[in-house]
Amino acid sequence: MGLVLWLLLSFVGMLLSLALFGGLPGIGIGIFIAGTILLQGLRRIPADPPTLGIKTRFGKRTGGKAMEGWNFFLFYPFVTGYIRYK
Repeated sequence: MGLVLWLLLSFVGMLLSLALFGGLPGIGIGIFIAGTILLQGLRRIPADPPTLGIKTRFGKRTGGKAMEGWNFFLFYPFVTGYIRYK
């Protein structure tokens, strides 16, 4: 369900940007690509029960911590990610 919603929102965003910038499809495609990267990287770490995230890069722990709430992990889970820690 999440993937379908992500694709739908990304496509609608591309269509809106094409409509707003009519003759400049490059801007619409750029906004589409930026939007998809942003949407795929957003992850929510639950606050109930209180949970922290240990940040990872390429599967190895970096020592950083991600607090509960919304966080951005670029190209999750392949490049950056987190391990839930209670």
